[in-house]
Amino acid sequence: MKKLNLYFYLIGVLLLCLYYLPCFINGDNAYFRIHDYLEQDFVNIKLNAKYLFHPTILEIPELFNGTFRASIQGHSFLQVILYKIVQGSLFLNINQFWMAFLGYTGMYLLVDKVYQSENKDWIFYCINCGAAFLIAIIPLLLHGATALSLPLFLFLTLVLKDKAVKVSTALCLGIAAILGLSTSLIYGGFLYVLILFIMACWFSIKKSYSNLLLTLSTVSLLLVCYFISNFYTFAAVGEQSHRLEWVSTAKPFWEELKNLLLTGNGEIHSFHILALLLLCIVFLTVLIRKDFKEQSIKSITYSLAAIIAISIFAAFFKTDFAINLRQYLGGTLRTIQFDRISYFLAPLWGFIFASTLVYICKIAKLLKFNYKQILSFIFIISVFITQYLIVRNDKANCYYKYNTKKLAGKEIPYLSYREFFDTETMTEIKNYINKPQSEYRVVSYGINPAIALYSGFYCLDGYLTNYRLNYKHEFAKVIKETLDTNETAGSYYARWGSRVYLISTNFDFRGPTGKISDDLGINFEALKNLHCNYIISAFEIKKNEKFLKLEKIFESKNKKGSYIYLYSLL
Repeated sequence: MKKLNLYFYLIGVLLLCLYYLPCFINGDNAYFRIHDYLEQDFVNIKLNAKYLFHPTILEIPELFNGTFRASIQGHSFLQVILYKIVQGSLFLNINQFWMAFLGYTGMYLLVDKVYQSENKDWIFYCINCGAAFLIAIIPLLLHGATALSLPLFLFLTLVLKDKAVKVSTALCLGIAAILGLSTSLIYGGFLYVLILFIMACWFSIKKSYSNLLLTLSTVSLLLVCYFISNFYTFAAVGEQSHRLEWVSTAKPFWEELKNLLLTGNGEIHSFHILALLLLCIVFLTVLIRKDFKEQSIKSITYSLAAIIAISIFAAFFKTDFAINLRQYLGGTLRTIQFDRISYFLAPLWGFIFASTLVYICKIAKLLKFNYKQILSFIFIISVFITQYLIVRNDKANCYYKYNTKKLAGKEIPYLSYREFFDTETMTEIKNYINKPQSEYRVVSYGINPAIALYSGFYCLDGYLTNYRLNYKHEFAKVIKETLDTNETAGSYYARWGSRVYLISTNFDFRGPTGKISDDLGINFEALKNLHCNYIISAFEIKKNEKFLKLEKIFESKNKKGSYIYLYSLL
């Protein structure tokens, strides 16, 4: 059975390789999520890698005339190390595969561990392989492997409960190191630490000192790794962050709870409609066969209870009462988004998906009909194909579809990695200016600031979720006219302010809307006070001749019919 277990595990790994193969083949022409993914996390990882071997540098000069290093602090130290080895789209593809692999391995080990005392056959391993694969291909952000790390952590807790401490010590410490270096402390890692401390207290009460020692060693290593990953965040505790002015948007409790239970987290969908249907079948069989008690029922119940608890907590965190309480308490509690533990809803539903299939197949074995195993296998494969199509065709997974369509030679209504960053054109601009990039500052208009930042320009604008509060106020002077006349933009900047962009009355924080106004409505004196030298614009700017000089028009090397206008400030 051990060989069978290994074979099915390797089959799942092979399926993952085939799934992500189109992205690797496309290379720089591959498609990735831009929002939050390329425009923020990716460029921050690149900057982190640049200063990886310069631990004493606490100021990052490339952004906002210098910002504290925590501004670009990543969610995973392993991502920074990986970028130091491989760059660009290859990094994104390897990282994408790594997160999927970690999620797949964790889910496979967890299901196998939960049902370790049962007689397993090839159908069980087929369920485990398929369910783990389907949870691993859920589209993620670049927040480390946080969302898909829960199964591996739960597997760790089960190993810590075992009595065979000598066998499991290296395994536990290895998992702790992986979790600490590849997941985010603020997006769920704090929950891992809390659970391990509770387990340590329980072992202490039970006087199970061997388990206590192993648990304390594990949580200690986990904390050390989190400290390494978040060192500059801790070092910036004394800084006045713009997050001090954050005001979260309240949502009705019952509406938010309903959304979480039906679709999961808004950024990382759970795709659990099939799991819900299978759950109904399980509850129906439990009512019919009350004498049939199974480990899978207990596992399903615990998982469902965890889903409900997380959903209630996350929904409550969004209510007016919770937001006002956080505003009153102030400090760190005001800005940390603890509701993001709802990322864990996806792997919990994935575990329920696997457990319900295990239970249904066991029920089928008790029924008297011919070809039970063959029919069970057909049922399982049908469920897997349906779930795969649900995940594949969801709008959140459009990037996988784009990459497969690209190989088929179809036109894609989206920017590829190469088209988005347009490094060839940016290099032309850099060569035209012909000065060290550290000697001048730029802002972007109609172009995502991440594009200039990625090409090495020193930017006065950008997307950062943690920077100095005084800079937010200084940049507000530049776009004051828009903030005063555009209520949406004014509220967005005042209440959140993480997108520090050059905007006008006809330009929002995501991109151009409608016809671009000739008059930018920008305070150029305030912009010059920030030591701005150039504006990189997607549009020709008129009626501002006394402030700007058109240096040159560059035709994009990667986007047909697209031009970039370089202006210098007078």
